[in-house]
Amino acid sequence: MDQKYYFSEKALAGLKQTKHFTSMNKGRVQALDQPCNTVGAHLAKVSINSTDPILLINNRYRMFTPREVARIQSFPESFILPGSKTVLYRALGNAVPPVLMWEVTNSVIEAMTEDHNYEEKKLQYKQLELDLIFSRGTKTNS
Repeated sequence: MDQKYYFSEKALAGLKQTKHFTSMNKGRVQALDQPCNTVGAHLAKVSINSTDPILLINNRYRMFTPREVARIQSFPESFILPGSKTVLYRALGNAVPPVLMWEVTNSVIEAMTEDHNYEEKKLQYKQLELDLIFSRGTKTNS
């Protein structure tokens, strides 16, 4: 692992001196057997003193690599990650996870195609809406 992803001893010492360390959820270590905490678009600037998820591997704290963030976001291993670390973190942090998009899209398509009476129900809804408008209008005019 490239050393640029690890936090320095100086950063760790500074964290331990912060009075809000526990109350502010600082240095939040990500449990590897749990779903990941939110990864944001600003991960290039993550610090041990932030509320972003960090890793504790072999007693050393480090930030996620862009490839790890891509995995968390459900991008396939074959997905090419072009650009600087800052650009990648921003793009991946702002991305809609592909698997989530797939599931949402399929659910919408399924809901629309399963309902064979969709057009009829849409007309019924419009009629109910008109009836409601008409009934409100007649009540105020009487």
